[in-house]
Amino acid sequence: MVFEGPASFEGSTFTGGFDSTDLVFNGPADFTSATFTGRFTLDNVVFTGPALFAHATFEHRSTIRNTVFRAEATFRDASFARYTRFVEAEFEDEAWFQQVGFHGDVLFDGVTFRSQARLTRALFEGAASLTLDAPLTDFSLSTFRRRARIEVADGTLKCDRTVFESGVRLTSSGPAEIVLHDVHFGAPSAIAAAPATITEYRLADRPRLLSVLGTDLTGLTLSSVDLSRCSFGGAHNLHQLAIEDWNSWGHTPRGLWVTRRIALADERRFRARTGSARRRRRWAIPGDDQDAAVSGNIQGDYHALRRMHEEAKDEPAVTEFYYGEMEMRRIGLWQELRVRLRERWWRGVTATLGEWLLVSLYWLLSGYGVRVWRALTALAVVIVTTSAALVQWGFPGAPVAYGDAVRFSVRAATSLLRGTDVPLTPAGEWIELVLRLLAPLLLALALLAVRSRVRR
Repeated sequence: MVFEGPASFEGSTFTGGFDSTDLVFNGPADFTSATFTGRFTLDNVVFTGPALFAHATFEHRSTIRNTVFRAEATFRDASFARYTRFVEAEFEDEAWFQQVGFHGDVLFDGVTFRSQARLTRALFEGAASLTLDAPLTDFSLSTFRRRARIEVADGTLKCDRTVFESGVRLTSSGPAEIVLHDVHFGAPSAIAAAPATITEYRLADRPRLLSVLGTDLTGLTLSSVDLSRCSFGGAHNLHQLAIEDWNSWGHTPRGLWVTRRIALADERRFRARTGSARRRRRWAIPGDDQDAAVSGNIQGDYHALRRMHEEAKDEPAVTEFYYGEMEMRRIGLWQELRVRLRERWWRGVTATLGEWLLVSLYWLLSGYGVRVWRALTALAVVIVTTSAALVQWGFPGAPVAYGDAVRFSVRAATSLLRGTDVPLTPAGEWIELVLRLLAPLLLALALLAVRSRVRR
């Protein structure tokens, strides 16, 4: 059957069942404020004009199957009292579900939205199982009373002040971008890639978490989620987050003077905002337009994530996040020092300068106690330098070969308690004393770095 022209049923009451199969509405179909007391079924129906179901009441089971909405579809303030199913439905234009009340269980199975899916301020009182494919799916200000299962394919999933009272399992079969702002997880929840993405190791198809601003992350588990662009600024209980995939994180850019390690997106944004133009280009995230956080907040995020991995006994990850935390501390101290110099607060300058020098030396000599090669390189530099000094000023009498001076320096560096039996000039004794102080320190830092690398 084909309805030509406008079909208006505004305010109508349909008693018994409403079963429409193989219908075509060629004009606007207006069911605004209509009441359906029996079962409501749309099967293989095509709406070529606007489909208006605003303020409609569905008192019995509702099924919308294999139905195409080619123009705007509006379900604003509609009420579904019983089990509701949208199966293989297609919305080619805007779909509006604001303030819809789903009072029974609801199933969206294979529903496609060519434009935006607006499910804002909706109420899901029953179990919700939603499989959606849309450029933008918006659940802002919606409430799920029972545990929900949401699966998306691509596009953007936005949850702003969304409430999942009994938790949610959110999966994505493609690189969907997920934004969580002030979301409430009332029970343990999970965000994960689709099983096929995990088993086939398709890293490019993992969901991408972009922001968790204002969200309490207690009980949230992330599995095979891309975190390379995620900003953790403003999140609560970040240390209670659980992350199950080591490959989730982004890394520092490649460079001669840049240590290859895990780097939060906020650190990269922060570094891309300061320094030379070349440095900014190197640290910038391609296609990223988010604002940069301040160094102190980033340091706190690294610290929280380090605590998370400490509780999980994941020592390699602890090492990575500890390095990032110390890097942001060193950079933050440098910024603080510059501010105090501008303010001419000399007492503060002295305190900050001392701490910055200590942290900088710790970074330079051993990479905060986690880079073996730096400590060993520093030890080699000390031995080479002291050997040259000993050749010049350390031994009395005839000149000594450089190789003999190196052997003397190595023996002095490794014999901690026993003194050397080679006569030295006063300058040579001072050189040996410096060597005996620095060498054990650098050896200890190297051993500390080895331990942090091999500990599991």
